[in-house]
Amino acid sequence: MLEKIGLPPKPSLRGNNWVVDASHCQGCCSQFTMFNRK
Repeated sequence: MLEKIGLPPKPSLRGNNWVVDASHCQGCCSQFTMFNRK
């Protein structure tokens, strides 16, 4: 599921960078969820 939104399978490898990407991906994830519902 993480791979679908463009995140690495193991967030621990990137550490804090993954947290920043996750926060920045909030809007992207919202669009992905809407696209998935269609």
